[in-house]
Amino acid sequence: MNWNLKSPSRGLAPLAALVVLTATFGCDKKSAEKADSPIVAPKVEKGRVVFPSSSPHLSALQIESARAGTNFSLIFPGKLAWDENVTVRVFSPFGGRIIRVLAEPGSVVEKGKPLAILASADFGQAQADARRARTDIALAERNLTRLRTLLENGAAAQKDLASAEADLERAKAEEERARGRLQLFGVDSFTVDNNFTLKAPLDGILVDKSINPGQEVRADQMLAGVEKLASPLFTITDPTRLWLLLDLTEADASHLTSGDTLTIRTASRRDEVFTGTVDYISDSVDSVTRTVRVRAKVDNKARTLRADQLVTAEVRLSNPTVDISDYAVFLDGERYFVFIQEDGTSFSKREVRIGRKQGGKIHILSGLKDGEKVVTDGALLLNQILSQTEGT
Repeated sequence: MNWNLKSPSRGLAPLAALVVLTATFGCDKKSAEKADSPIVAPKVEKGRVVFPSSSPHLSALQIESARAGTNFSLIFPGKLAWDENVTVRVFSPFGGRIIRVLAEPGSVVEKGKPLAILASADFGQAQADARRARTDIALAERNLTRLRTLLENGAAAQKDLASAEADLERAKAEEERARGRLQLFGVDSFTVDNNFTLKAPLDGILVDKSINPGQEVRADQMLAGVEKLASPLFTITDPTRLWLLLDLTEADASHLTSGDTLTIRTASRRDEVFTGTVDYISDSVDSVTRTVRVRAKVDNKARTLRADQLVTAEVRLSNPTVDISDYAVFLDGERYFVFIQEDGTSFSKREVRIGRKQGGKIHILSGLKDGEKVVTDGALLLNQILSQTEGT
């Protein structure tokens, strides 16, 4: 934020004259003393700028009393999304052509329920590998039995028997590998039909489908990088559980902690209020947007909220703030300051921690109390006087 880079026009001429006077006073004190109508310049005592009580420049400083904040809450725009802890996007592990679609959006699915059937040469190859491995075991077992009989009759060598036993073990290992691959995709049959059944990996509700009979799919579809190709074939989730995603400034994110309750409102249901609970605040700032990702869990048992819906989230601040004009705050280095009127003629510089700016006012989170008098017009010039004196 760029606070108070330009001072208001009111009182600017007297204060500009004050700066010139101060510079003259500091550089050539004797010339000021010889003036026909000398004006005593302000002094800096113990970090305070002190004006003579008769100084005409006091009237050019605008003073405002800090007031207890009337709005102890912050409002952020956000977007709802599926809870990824109960969401799965289904892709095919094999390339092929869709033969039948067995589930439609809105249907309740259980883990293992068939979603679609596709004809796949790659899947057929996996079936053939498992079938061949099983046949190789039978052949190796027969060969081992024959060699044992020959060895008993002295017609075979011991090394031939050992070689046959090793062949059988290799055949068993290959059969386990091929059968395990099929079982990984929910298949426990050695039939070679090239038809792969895509099944639901978890219980939930089918909320999205992007395939039709006759459509070609790819095994690397999720990595294709083309929006239509990269979209999942099916999306299954529990729509009663949603996430609220917020991208907040660093200042706004500092007000939130895990477990905070958010009040959520939508444009379509203005009279209804929903709640969410903050469960994640990113430990990093996005390098492009310079925002912090915040996530909240939202209970949607009534299923009145929808994924990708735009909402507003409100959080009530735990600590009261005081409000002052945003002209009162200025940035010095990397910290924010104001000037406090200690009495009628002296002003001290004080560091503050700022919150959100709203309607020409700014929330002060710490460093200022209700009722304290703050310079709203002339703070930058007071800081210049203080800096020039401290630098000499």
